[in-house]
Amino acid sequence: MVRIVDDIGTVHSVKVRAESLYEATLLGLNALSRVGWEGDGETVGSVLVEVHYEPTSHEVASQQSPSNDASKGDWTAAAGQLSRYL
Repeated sequence: MVRIVDDIGTVHSVKVRAESLYEATLLGLNALSRVGWEGDGETVGSVLVEVHYEPTSHEVASQQSPSNDASKGDWTAAAGQLSRYL
């Protein structure tokens, strides 16, 4: 999402896909100009680029009943490793 605030405080925004901050800014400015926004370097108060990642999901199969000690140990170790990222 590229959001531009013009010199009178009006907010204009557009969604773009880009590989870098600078590419997103340029694509956003171009997209806004195609829909009628007119501005030069002096009418842009600020440009905000919001980065949104595509959702990612992972599914881990588990046993119906983790009754044996080996599987409990595996899950306990995995949970310990996961806590480092939270």
